[in-house]
Amino acid sequence: MASFSTTHPFAYHAFPLTAARSIWTTAALLGKDDQGSAVHPRWTGADTDRRLGFSRYVHLYLPRRGTTPGALPILAAQLQPARDPACPHALLVVPTDNLADPDCSLCNWNIAVSRPGVPGVAKGGNWTRGTNPERIAEVWRAFRARSPDPVKARGFWSDPEVPILTGDQIAANLRLLSRAPQKTPELLLRSPARVFAGATLLAFSRADLASLQLLGPPPDGATLSLGRVPGLRPRRRPARPAPPAPRRLPRRTPPRPPEHRFRRHPPQTAGFVKGQQIRLQKGHPLRPVLPPPRRGLAPGSPILHRRHPWYSGPRRENS
Repeated sequence: MASFSTTHPFAYHAFPLTAARSIWTTAALLGKDDQGSAVHPRWTGADTDRRLGFSRYVHLYLPRRGTTPGALPILAAQLQPARDPACPHALLVVPTDNLADPDCSLCNWNIAVSRPGVPGVAKGGNWTRGTNPERIAEVWRAFRARSPDPVKARGFWSDPEVPILTGDQIAANLRLLSRAPQKTPELLLRSPARVFAGATLLAFSRADLASLQLLGPPPDGATLSLGRVPGLRPRRRPARPAPPAPRRLPRRTPPRPPEHRFRRHPPQTAGFVKGQQIRLQKGHPLRPVLPPPRRGLAPGSPILHRRHPWYSGPRRENS
C-alpha cells in the first residue's frame, strides 16, 4: 500500500479508443517511448514529455478522495462539445492500495502546461497551446539554476527537467501534494505499467462500450462498465462540431438622390458651363418653380412657371 493511498485512493488514466487494442494485447500501459507506431499519442504533450524526460513514464491523475471522474480536466476536454470532433476516450480507474512507494513517482506540476515563475525569464502560469518544447525546457532549466527550496519547487530534482517525488521522498513530503494544480498531482509509473488487477474500465457511451467488448475480456480481470459524466448522455450520438457563424453580408448603401449628380455653383454661374448642365440653386430667377400637381397630371410633371422664358401657355390635358 502506498503512503498516499489514504488521501488519494484512486488514480485515473484516460486513453483514446485507438490505443485499446494495444492495451488489450500487452496487458499494460506503455509510455511514449514504448508505444511505437501502434498508438498515435496526443501531439500536444508527446514532444514536451520527450524533451522534459517523461517519455518513459505512464501518466495518471491522482485526485483527492471524493473526486468524481467528471471533474478530471482531460475528460472535460475530450468528451464535451467542441469545434473539432474529438477522439472517443475511455478511463482506467486504478486503486492505489495495490501500489508501493518505491514503484511510484509524483509530480506536483502539470507537466504538459505548467510554467514556473522565473524573474527575468518567464512569469508563472500555464503555457499556451503549441509552445515550442525547447522553450519550455529552457524555462525549467532556468528555474533549476536558481536552486529553489523543495516547497517552492514542489519536489526534488532528478533525471527529468521537472522536480518530482520518488520512493522515500513521498512519505516524508505528503504536504507538498496540496500544492499541485487543483490539488491533483500526477502519478508516474515506469513503462510498462501492469495495473489492471482490481481496476475498472469506464466507457462513456454505449457505442464505445460495444467497441471495447469486441476486444474480449479486459486484461488481468479488470471490470468494464459504462461510466457517466454530467452533461453527457450515453445514448446520444457524439456532439457534432459547432456550426460556423453565419456570414454577414455587407450593408447596401442607399442610393443617393438624383440631384447629387449635378455640380453646385454659385447663382451667378447658372446656365450652361463647359457644355454641362448644372442645377439651379433655390431662389435663382431662372429656376423653374413647380406648382402642386393638378388634377389629371401625374405628380412631378414638367410644368414651367408662367414667368419662365420657355413658358408657352397652359398645358392642355388630353380629353
